[in-house]
Amino acid sequence: MTWNRDWAQAAKNIFEALRIKKSDRLAIIYNEEPKGKEFLVKALSALAGKTDTPVITPTVVLDKSFDISSIEPKLYKFFEGTKNTERKFFFSASRFSFRPARGAVHKLISVDPAKLNGFTISLPTSNPDIIHNLALTSPNKLYSRGEALRKILTNATGIRITSPKGTDISFDWDKNKRKYLISAGFPDTNEDHWDNLGGEVYTAPIHETVNGRLIIDGAIGNLGLIDGVVAVDIIKGRATLNRKASTASKKLLDDFNAELTMFPCASVVGEFGIGTTPNLKLVGELVNDEKVEGTIHIAFGDSYSANGSGGENDCDAHTDCMVLSPTVEMTVNGKIITLMKDGKFS
Repeated sequence: MTWNRDWAQAAKNIFEALRIKKSDRLAIIYNEEPKGKEFLVKALSALAGKTDTPVITPTVVLDKSFDISSIEPKLYKFFEGTKNTERKFFFSASRFSFRPARGAVHKLISVDPAKLNGFTISLPTSNPDIIHNLALTSPNKLYSRGEALRKILTNATGIRITSPKGTDISFDWDKNKRKYLISAGFPDTNEDHWDNLGGEVYTAPIHETVNGRLIIDGAIGNLGLIDGVVAVDIIKGRATLNRKASTASKKLLDDFNAELTMFPCASVVGEFGIGTTPNLKLVGELVNDEKVEGTIHIAFGDSYSANGSGGENDCDAHTDCMVLSPTVEMTVNGKIITLMKDGKFS
């Protein structure tokens, strides 16, 4: 239950992710509904008091009527006289109201250099339990885990992914053309471009070398948890929905196919990611699901070139697809090495 959660530890890890230091100021922007987030706000405020960090906690109603002017003057006044490196923010909004509410807040506090332009942790969820669970692992520990994985993966020239439900895809990888990135929740790094908590290691495959069948049996991006499986055939990096081999509902298949076909670039394999956050379960919200340890995800669409992945598919679409209990094999110096077996790291 929300009130029995370890909010003090969650607050400590958020401070760690924001790298709160003396002279920093913290703004916690949150919507009061659904209830539960107030426990985190109290814990963050208490920790701010112990560390002599000035804090402001404006509440907002994040719906279609949201107006950034309701909080803008308060924030400008609060951060008056500070440098952008001293401005720290924590912000969350449900995925249903995330656009344009998140866009407006982000433009004010972390995107537009002419405005506040500080460091922001923002989460596309208003679920207090998801926020808590994502914040319960130390970002420094997640980064260390990511570094260890990146060191291993960078030596591989090929990746093969299989799963009990029938996934069997492979692709080439070249450290001279691509880079594995680490997401651990630090908003001051380019690799955490979307400023989320929780951890993953991800890269852009050399997309024209991706071939095989992907069986999605966990969750799909904004479509949530899936009942049954979604089968996708991939040839030279381009995906096609295989309805005959799929068992999910017609509606879900139609919605997923719409994601794949919205732009020509939307069906191109753009990402291979490995969740590294322990003690998470799939819940149907992307910000949580792609971080679950023991899963991998393949995304179609944008390949995160802006983050430094080396990807070549710039696209306004990005659809993450989670696979359960994967086995990940790497080709290193001509030998096959198992990184993960049935969702367990070797």
